[in-house]
Amino acid sequence: MLHCRIYFSSQFWWIVLLLFFSFQQRIIAQHPFESASIKRQIAINGCAGKGYEDTSCILLLCKLSRCYYSSSADSMRITAEKALALSEKMEFGLGQTEALRMLAASSDLKGDLPNQFKYLKAALSLAEKLNKSEQIAKISSNLGGYFIQIEQYNEAEKCSKRALSIYQQLAMATSVMGELSNLGDVYFYKKNIDSARMYQLQAQTLAHQKGDAYSEAFISSALGKLDFAQQQYRAALQKFSAANSYYYKNKDQLGICQTGLLMGQCLDALKIYDEAIQTTKPAFSYAKLHGLKKEIKEGAKILSNSYEQKGDVKAAFAYLKIHKLYTDSLYSEETIKKNYEIAAKYEYATREKQLETEHQRKSLLVQSQLNTQRLETILALVSTLLVLIIATLLYFSRASKIKLNESLEQKNNEIEQQKEILVQQSKALQVNNQFKDKLFSIVSHDIKSPLNSLKMLLSMMQAKRMSEEDANKLMTMLQKQIATTTELVSTLFGWAKSQLEGFRVQPTLLYISAIVDEVAAPLLPSITEKQLRFSNQIKTAIQGYADKDMLQTIIRNLLSNAIKFCHPGDSVTIKAREVSSMLEVTVSDTGVGIPAAIMQKIQNQESITTVGTLKEKGTGLGLLLCKEFVEKNGGTFHVNSTEGKGSDFVFTLPAAMENETL
Repeated sequence: MLHCRIYFSSQFWWIVLLLFFSFQQRIIAQHPFESASIKRQIAINGCAGKGYEDTSCILLLCKLSRCYYSSSADSMRITAEKALALSEKMEFGLGQTEALRMLAASSDLKGDLPNQFKYLKAALSLAEKLNKSEQIAKISSNLGGYFIQIEQYNEAEKCSKRALSIYQQLAMATSVMGELSNLGDVYFYKKNIDSARMYQLQAQTLAHQKGDAYSEAFISSALGKLDFAQQQYRAALQKFSAANSYYYKNKDQLGICQTGLLMGQCLDALKIYDEAIQTTKPAFSYAKLHGLKKEIKEGAKILSNSYEQKGDVKAAFAYLKIHKLYTDSLYSEETIKKNYEIAAKYEYATREKQLETEHQRKSLLVQSQLNTQRLETILALVSTLLVLIIATLLYFSRASKIKLNESLEQKNNEIEQQKEILVQQSKALQVNNQFKDKLFSIVSHDIKSPLNSLKMLLSMMQAKRMSEEDANKLMTMLQKQIATTTELVSTLFGWAKSQLEGFRVQPTLLYISAIVDEVAAPLLPSITEKQLRFSNQIKTAIQGYADKDMLQTIIRNLLSNAIKFCHPGDSVTIKAREVSSMLEVTVSDTGVGIPAAIMQKIQNQESITTVGTLKEKGTGLGLLLCKEFVEKNGGTFHVNSTEGKGSDFVFTLPAAMENETL
């Protein structure tokens, strides 16, 4: 990605600086395309006796910082900090913006997203104040790369197009070429492959016309990613290899690392596992040496899969552990990234707003203080509840992961004799991660709705834009949403306990009809509201053998599901019959039915989240939870449905024997 390689002017001013003299030859060797310019400046300028307090020296420090990009993030940061300190001392604005850009680039290499944005924001503010068009374009381009990392692709597109427009106005052909490639990257992440390829090909044409081999290598790699996304692995491998050859020739270690991993991915996809391992290992070693977490994670994944396919379970498991370790580490960083994303969007979107807006907002806050305090109390209670829920889920997930890791560690010494056990443990770990991701996805997506409603109510009351009647209506709506959230939490706890083996089945003899009446009572308002016909046709004497709480959960989920997908005037019926030694219970409805694609997901035991006929939302875990509980009670569960005509949800339980009584 050309975002990651910040563009700089090709002309260098070189001063013999004693502080960096010991690194001079290494830097020149790593950037042969700049070495002629550096040597020429040494011969012409010399700069002996000028010292550091000179604007040309500051700009040279910034360029020297850029030279460390492919070799040492720490050296890059130290050099940029020196340039920034001197620029601030001399009040040299251009030097400050360049030094801040270099500090942002070194933070990017370290994966420090908050500091990366902080430096870019400060640089852009200063460049706009100085009205430096070229600097504004460069920083906007860098911000485009930052917004790609936090998955804000629309913001990234805006920044990149702003930079491209300025470069075109300034007739900076090389920068135009680079920004075209950047736009191609944006559209790649937006999954618009055709637009991405169009921009990359335009950039490639310009690079070829200018004879810019450095840019051609980058663009070749970018085009390879597009081929890989379309499963054209050999074409992608050819492009990655061309870029990799250029980096080897020019001793660009970071480029060698990144293209090496991309080539390893292609070879792994082509099932050429020996070459995949041979290509990936050097890149993986470089990533570990320099602490590049994303590259370490990706390299470990490729090596684990290749070794597994070759039958080397021990090596595969070792790399799988590394991949898991860095996945967990990046997950924590991902949480920080998502939190910081809110501040980033706010800061960038509100840069040009007037201070008067803030003054008016504070005035409104003072005027509505009493209402605010009441709503803040409600918000605090709901937030506390959500924090407790999330903490509980994290505890269960963490406890399960610790237990599994201890088991894996204990079996590690016997790996040669217990290969099959290690494979099973590895699969269990993957299932646990998928379960954790599913829980967090549901919590982050569905629980935030009541909080958003509270926020809206608070904002409107603060602005005094609503009557008491409207406030009461919103409070009623909020109560319904909290009720829905309570149902979600109940289902989540049921699912979590089921997955973590927290439930103990305690079957007893139960009158099924009485259980149905008990469960249906709280649902009658929904049935009445939708004008449905509900019928419990189970004979009062029929008994089944099951855990009462689990049976109530099963019937409650199935009845709620039937009500959700019925139109006004439809009917919902529940009946039961004895089949051999089992009791077969059927919940039928004449609603919208289930499309074939959804039925396929149900058969594959995937969670389904759909919206009811009145936009009712579900958790996506209901049917999975029903199937889980039915099987724990010794029964079976299946679905019959015709789209447009209705559905039958059928489950079985052990029937009561004739001589059994409650």
